Amino acid sequence: MWFQQKKTKRVISDQWKWGITLCLLTVLIGSLTYAAVLLTPKEYQVKAVYLFNFSKFIKWPTSAFNNSRTPIRICVLGKNPFDDFDRLVKGKRVQKRRITVQHLRNYRQAKRCHILFVSKSEKGNQAAILAYTQQYPILTVSDIRNFVVRGGMIQFYIRGRKVRFMIDPDTVKEAGIRASANLLRVAKIVR
Repeated sequence: MWFQQKKTKRVISDQWKWGITLCLLTVLIGSLTYAAVLLTPKEYQVKAVYLFNFSKFIKWPTSAFNNSRTPIRICVLGKNPFDDFDRLVKGKRVQKRRITVQHLRNYRQAKRCHILFVSKSEKGNQAAILAYTQQYPILTVSDIRNFVVRGGMIQFYIRGRKVRFMIDPDTVKEAGIRASANLLRVAKIVR
């Protein structure tokens, strides 16, 4: 009987060890999964980085700037989907120019922009926006479906859970803007 009691205690003790181990593994795996979710950038964080990086691969005519100190302006038209875009570009310089982010309510404020992101909230105004911006050297970018087909320059899309972009180099060139070969190499070309 003494031997059987000791064996029962050992079985219970082993069950506790396995139970505790299983709980710890569940917590650890859950924590790692939660950390991975936190470390995975959100869709609009990736798009904000793209918008900033586009400024490195685009050459505007000198007439697009008032002087050598004029910043490169990235404008967001409509409902702002970006978190902390201002903080992302704070203190950054491209082509010896500061980068600034401006939020616009009306597309007629866009003439001073160098890159214009058109939010999905402006889908109904798309034709008027593109007609207005065609007269200025503004790189137009959006994630509105068929944006490039309707006269936009760069359109974001999702493929395989990754943010990608397509570009119409002819529309870019017509605006007096030059896109580098490196930018065109990584984009899906639309004509």
